[in-house]
Amino acid sequence: MNMTTKGTISAVHDDDLVQFLEGLGVLAEVESGRAKCKFCRQSVDLENLAAVFPESGDVKFVCDRRGCLASLAEHRSEVRGKERSADQQCGASF
Repeated sequence: MNMTTKGTISAVHDDDLVQFLEGLGVLAEVESGRAKCKFCRQSVDLENLAAVFPESGDVKFVCDRRGCLASLAEHRSEVRGKERSADQQCGASF
């Protein structure tokens, strides 16, 4: 699924998860087990889905394995660092 809008969602309640995934257009992918964890490539379904995030216009999934959650935290720190660096470079060029 291609995501073109920007925004931040910190959390989605379990009661709203199906509707949220449907809104992103990825519910069938998750329910069928075709969704894969970005970090371990295991199938992600409604039972083991821990996180959803945008990357390069796509929706990425993270399973609930401890190592994958740690990888997500590290990945997000790296992304934020790159964004800050790009912001600083843009500001320095003016």
